[in-house]
Amino acid sequence: MCESGEDGAVVAVVYDRPFQNLATPFRGVLSVSSNSPISVMGLRGQYNERGDFLLSTTPAVADISPINNAELVFPHIVSGGGFTTEFLLMNRGPASTGKLLFRSQLGAELELPLAGGGGL
Repeated sequence: MCESGEDGAVVAVVYDRPFQNLATPFRGVLSVSSNSPISVMGLRGQYNERGDFLLSTTPAVADISPINNAELVFPHIVSGGGFTTEFLLMNRGPASTGKLLFRSQLGAELELPLAGGGGL
């Protein structure tokens, strides 16, 4: 963990203090709270099959944000050639249901391999 100057800014990764007790590799949801305004950014880094280091951002989601029942569109997903897209579905209330529809640019249904907990 690195603290920066008198402003109290903190830069930390999940393997540093105060997170050192998390399982390695960490896979899950990390909840962050504060009594004052904060900014959070998630970065995910991994090596692909060719040994290239890939870095992507992961958005922070506020627990107090309003529930959105509108249709959401993810304009770009990948599957194959050493690349995958991963969706993490979270629910902060009782069990809910929904659909994930995978469609091509022309609207045809895509046959994609699914992995993870539970079926769709």
